[in-house]
Order: sequence, then structure tokens, then C-alpha cells
Amino acid sequence: MELIVIPKEDLQNIIARIVEREVNRAFREHKSLFHEEVFMTIGETAEYHGVVKSTLYQLTSKRKIPHYKPTGNRLYFKRSNLEQWVLDHRVKTDEEIEAEAMDYVIKKRRH
Repeated sequence: MELIVIPKEDLQNIIARIVEREVNRAFREHKSLFHEEVFMTIGETAEYHGVVKSTLYQLTSKRKIPHYKPTGNRLYFKRSNLEQWVLDHRVKTDEEIEAEAMDYVIKKRRH
């Protein structure tokens, strides 16, 4: 038996390619997930939200938007996660801010 020495970086690249190939194969076999639009690619997500891909890359690199990287390379987004993320980032109206400020002032006066 012969011992083969492979540099760590080469081994990591080989493993990453194998994992990516297998994940892509699994996704092809389970197209129903994509057909039902449960998961979206970065291009589909950019179109869905009306932004450019670079904006999504910035948000994912800063961990500001929920996403999946099963192979460490390609990005996927789950539609329900994105919808919840949008709902979680609602901007208050001026009226709501004024009402909160008034409530705060009234409570402060009582103490």
C-alpha cells in the first residue's frame, strides 16, 4: 500500500467539489422544492426583492439576511425566511413614533 500525500488546500478543494456536486445532484432530484419556490437562488432572490445581487452578497457577508450555503459556495434563500425578515424590519410611521414619545414622556412624569 502506497501513502499519498495531498496538501491540505488541495484536499479541501477536492472535498468542496465533491460536496457541491452531491448537493447539486440532490437538488436536481428534488426539484419540487425549487418548483414550489421554497428555496431560491441568489438571482431569483434579487429579482424577487428588486435588488441587485451585490446587495444580497453584502447582506449575507454581514449576516444581515437569512440564507443557506450548503456547499460553502452557492447561496440559497428560503422564501418564508425572507418574508419573515421583511416583516421583522418594518419602519414605524411618524405617527407611531410620536405616540411612543408621548407615552414615554407621560410615564416619565409619573415617576
